[in-house]
Amino acid sequence: MYNSIYEEIGSSFDESLESLAQSCPDFDSESAKAARYAAEEQERYADSGTAVTAEESRWEDEMWADAERAFKEQQEQSTEAPPPPQKTDLDAEYEWYEQQQANADAAKQTLSDNGYRETPPKRPLEVFSCEELSQRIYASKPFLVKGLLSAGLTILAGSPKVGKSWLVMHLCMQIAKGEPFLGLDTKRSGVLYIALEDDERRLQKRMFTISEEMPANFYMTTRCSRMSDDDEFRKELLMFWIEHKDVRLIVIDTLQMVREQGRDMSYANDYSEISQIKSLADTLNIAVLVVHHTRKQGDSDYMNEISGTNGIAGSADTLMVLKKEKRSSRDATLSCTGRDIEDREITMHLDRETCIWQKTGDNHDADAEDVPREIIDLVGFMMDRKVFEGTNTEFAAAFSQYRRHEINPSQLKRIMNRYRFDLLDRGVRFESIRDRNSRSLIVSYHAKPEDGEKVTYSTPTD
Repeated sequence: MYNSIYEEIGSSFDESLESLAQSCPDFDSESAKAARYAAEEQERYADSGTAVTAEESRWEDEMWADAERAFKEQQEQSTEAPPPPQKTDLDAEYEWYEQQQANADAAKQTLSDNGYRETPPKRPLEVFSCEELSQRIYASKPFLVKGLLSAGLTILAGSPKVGKSWLVMHLCMQIAKGEPFLGLDTKRSGVLYIALEDDERRLQKRMFTISEEMPANFYMTTRCSRMSDDDEFRKELLMFWIEHKDVRLIVIDTLQMVREQGRDMSYANDYSEISQIKSLADTLNIAVLVVHHTRKQGDSDYMNEISGTNGIAGSADTLMVLKKEKRSSRDATLSCTGRDIEDREITMHLDRETCIWQKTGDNHDADAEDVPREIIDLVGFMMDRKVFEGTNTEFAAAFSQYRRHEINPSQLKRIMNRYRFDLLDRGVRFESIRDRNSRSLIVSYHAKPEDGEKVTYSTPTD
């Protein structure tokens, strides 16, 4: 039996083992050794002629089966792909970047799942460059009282019974009539006075005390909604303005009477409420003056005396504080500061008969020009020239010759840019044109007959 088995597969087994050893030097399994041992026993038994029992025959069959199975496994392993080469530093760095990108994608997916990526913002950012902004032309901010009260939000603060309401009544009356206030020119406009701490009888008495003339464009009310979530306060003012678009000043006396009740006096709430009023003033391009109170405790900085947090002062465009040295005194100081006015202190005296605050002093030099002398001379130059077109250097040379005083082109252009609005108010308009090779300047003068104010320009002398 074993002779036939060995003759059939024994020789091929040796050849297969030899071939496998050549192709796979590491081949040395226990099953292959057992198979070789079985083959050797087979040969030994065949040579000796010793009989083999049934149990030995079964054991031999199992050994041959194990040997065949081991041989097939080794063949399958030998056909597998070779192991990957060792990673380099560049490979590791690439994997790190891939991981970072995977983390970023996962974060974006999280935002998308929460509705941030797929849903666009209701009000996308509107951006503009410095160059674009420099070429835009805006109307100058209108002043109702020259150098003191302009469009925007103004806070007038003072202690109780210091004379704020008398000052405000006179201010409204003078603007409605177009007459000077505290010696300063006013622009005639409609006025709305919201007197929430007074009744009609008291308002009538003050009117008769201050003025004999009652302008028809001076409107009053003693009732107004508070600022709340239903937006009635803004709607009432907006509806009134739509019906009276000549109104350029709205006075709210006092702030506490229109504030929402029950809210905490925090910076966020103060800023939020004042911002509502400022937003209305900016939208309509009008002046809104809000009367407010000061703290009981004094301070070296009058801005710190305004009652409430810095949210009130921070959101306003102009701040005014009316203060007396003594309660019984009829003299007071009006301290003013703002984004569009110069810091100034005006001393006043309250007339006993007319109850009108009359100016007794002003630290702002009345003779000082609101614009540099170069602007005044430039207007006179353009009144004679009418139109100029050329480079900045050529314009500066022509203007220097007119003034008989040399000015640097960069300095002149910087002054013109800063006081562009003042030049427009005086009829001078300029435009810068840039191409690839050079820059040019176009300056023109156009008289404004609709302006009631006449400006006299003197010819420069040596």
